[in-house]
Amino acid sequence: MAHTAVGSEKPPTWSRENSRSRWGLLVALAVDNVGSGLFLPLVLVYSVQVVGLSVGFAGTLLFLGTLLGLGAPLVVGTVVDRFGPRRVVITSQLLQTVGMTLYLLAGTVGSSGGAGWGSGVVLAIGGAVLVAAGTQTFYSSLFSLISAVAGDGPKDGAFAHVEMIRSAAFGLGALVAAALLTWLDTPALRIAVAVDALTFLLAAGLLWRLVAGDLRVHRADGAPAAQPVTTGAPRPWRDRPFLVLLVLMALTGLATDVFLVGFSVWALDRLHAPAWVPGACVVLLTAVTSTGAGLVVRWTSTWKRTRTVALGTALTIVWCAMCAGAPLIGRSWQPVWLLVATGVLACSGMLTGRVMAMAEASAPVHAHGRYMATVQYSFNAAALLAPLLVGLFAVGSWLPWAAVASGCAGALVLLPWLARRLPARAVSAQ
Repeated sequence: MAHTAVGSEKPPTWSRENSRSRWGLLVALAVDNVGSGLFLPLVLVYSVQVVGLSVGFAGTLLFLGTLLGLGAPLVVGTVVDRFGPRRVVITSQLLQTVGMTLYLLAGTVGSSGGAGWGSGVVLAIGGAVLVAAGTQTFYSSLFSLISAVAGDGPKDGAFAHVEMIRSAAFGLGALVAAALLTWLDTPALRIAVAVDALTFLLAAGLLWRLVAGDLRVHRADGAPAAQPVTTGAPRPWRDRPFLVLLVLMALTGLATDVFLVGFSVWALDRLHAPAWVPGACVVLLTAVTSTGAGLVVRWTSTWKRTRTVALGTALTIVWCAMCAGAPLIGRSWQPVWLLVATGVLACSGMLTGRVMAMAEASAPVHAHGRYMATVQYSFNAAALLAPLLVGLFAVGSWLPWAAVASGCAGALVLLPWLARRLPARAVSAQ
């Protein structure tokens, strides 16, 4: 397929086909993430204030639910390859709808004394398990659905646009959640849970009505996949370059998880920054990523993906150095320093986000669902490791930043190795 001269090529983006499916997908994901942004900041508050669980029991319940959900990607990928991603994503939305409904009922019934085994506790356990399973199923099949809707060619632009929509919608939901947290009354919290359940149901309906059911994944070079074949198909666990790519994704994604889990505590407890700083930094991160990801894809469209990811990884190391050096900055300048550092993190995340397109282009079309479901484990690894790294603040304020920077340095070492072993269509979007 012929290309125009370097510098004048159009950035990889959505195919002009499937316009109805594209907009249906984007609207459905926006609705979904408004609900998620609304409830996730309130889940512990709801479990304690409304259901009546103790903080320790509620935290353990969420952890166990997440742990049980980790098995979903092992099954979901095969189901996606056999039945298509649209049905699986819709099923994940319905699972989360039922889970949120159980949470709502748990708050209505109430528990019989904290960590006792009242009917409210049983319903909360069921809700936590279903929400966790639905969430893992959703993310294990979402990127296959985006790939199918995107159509021919590289998927960099499609992934970036989806991330922009999801980030903005989640931020909107989080702002509503922040307003509800100022009230902390039972009706407001119950309304949040009910709205979240409705958003999952509405998102499922939008996908069912607007996204075509016969879409197939296309290769990065535009060739359509043959009919799904499951027998004898490649297994991602035996694909060494792909497994190394998953490690790379976990290492480059760790910084954002550490920021979300530990930045606020570090800024307030260690730096004694003004109370408004953590919120302002989160808003800045959300604003930049929800508006700039598409521009980054456009500006780097003539670069190899490995080069883009390497630049983003280097910027992450800069962010770590800025955070580690923050205690040396004068108190009056620390808020500005932290905001600038957050801007650096936002830029690094948009650049390293191109690694998702590398994974998608590496996946064989007849095992696409299994490969993309396996990607979820890189996100899970980063999410599980982040709280452990945040715990290192108890040892030294610099230690978590050094750990994240060391992981990024390892990622920079892996990139040249991957560039030689991944398919050419994964290394370059051209």
